[in-house]
Amino acid sequence: MTFAEKCRSYRTAKRLTQKEVAAAVGISKRTYIYYETGEKLPRRLETAEKLARLFGVELNELVVLDDERFLELRKKRPVGERADELINELRALLMDETKDRDKRSQTVARLKELCAEFERAFNEKLNETETHNESED
Repeated sequence: MTFAEKCRSYRTAKRLTQKEVAAAVGISKRTYIYYETGEKLPRRLETAEKLARLFGVELNELVVLDDERFLELRKKRPVGERADELINELRALLMDETKDRDKRSQTVARLKELCAEFERAFNEKLNETETHNESED
């Protein structure tokens, strides 16, 4: 299912109107209609998170993980927030009785990406410190 199909499905299951969903999330009704018709995706990850909470599902259930637009939104979030989110996903996976292989593979791939980002950030800080120390000598 696409993001649009999931939004419509979850909304109707909760017996909410498009106007009620839009108001609860803090967007216009027109914008939400665009989401359900597939014309647009949320520009901010926080909007997708609010929708997921409203529908009572995990963000990963609502969004299509391999959708490049959502991946880009995720990357714009602070590393610490993304790490917290990933830790929660890992906890859920460890407790998951179904052992969903696709979900596990996606989480492992995201973990590797986040580790590489932490390493880059650490090395940048290390280089900044070394450059600063050399300029003081």
